[in-house]
Amino acid sequence: MKSSFCTERLHRDMNNAVISGLCAGVARQANVDTLWVRTAAVLGLVFAPPLFLASYFIGAILVPKS
Repeated sequence: MKSSFCTERLHRDMNNAVISGLCAGVARQANVDTLWVRTAAVLGLVFAPPLFLASYFIGAILVPKS
């Protein structure tokens, strides 16, 4: 059975970036469409702004560029 788990490390995808490329990198790592990750990010921003903004900016600083 073929696994859909990606073995490469998480990187910010600067080719498909809108702000920092974090959502595009997460989508590539999870093998899902970028639209779903960005929709989840908007929902996180609407329902938990301080938590989302803090985690997004920490991720943008810590996750390396591709």
